[in-house]
Amino acid sequence: MNIEQLFPKKWLAPDDLAGHTVTVAIAAITLEKVRNPRTNREQDKLALTFHGKQKRLLINQTQAFAIAGITGSKETDTWPGHLITLSVTVAHNGAKTFAITAPPDPPAQAPKPMGNGATNGTANGATALAPTPMGNGATNGAIAQPAYTATPTANADDDDDADADDDPDPGASIFGDDDTNDTAYTGRPT
Repeated sequence: MNIEQLFPKKWLAPDDLAGHTVTVAIAAITLEKVRNPRTNREQDKLALTFHGKQKRLLINQTQAFAIAGITGSKETDTWPGHLITLSVTVAHNGAKTFAITAPPDPPAQAPKPMGNGATNGTANGATALAPTPMGNGATNGAIAQPAYTATPTANADDDDDADADDDPDPGASIFGDDDTNDTAYTGRPT
């Protein structure tokens, strides 16, 4: 019997990623009182909860400012719904920690011919106008870092075995996937 199953940890640790980089959606942010092992005193820390995952992540100041940069807001109330990418890095003190970055952009699609000499919505061979910068990193009114709508998806079964009728979830073993809150991200801003 694995002792990790007997004594599960509620906080995500760098070794839990096992060398993987994962993209997750922030579900909630709370302020938690935790014991600082160096001072043996309680202190307040921000804790992130992720859609469909059991383990939570305690973040430090550097990580909090990284998320603020990704979301475009220093207000933690606006962070839920945003995607972030977690990977393991080494801190200045030599300890493993999490690097928090913006998720990679989806691959760009090439313009598709429309059959009338136009491409992607331009009519009669007209040329599409160039995007206009909006001053916020977005163009033509688009949101620079949109939040994503989480949509619950039904599992084919809840039997916890790895078979063909289960949705593949590379983060399942990393976060202790609860197998009841699997989430699909529609890519539409909320």
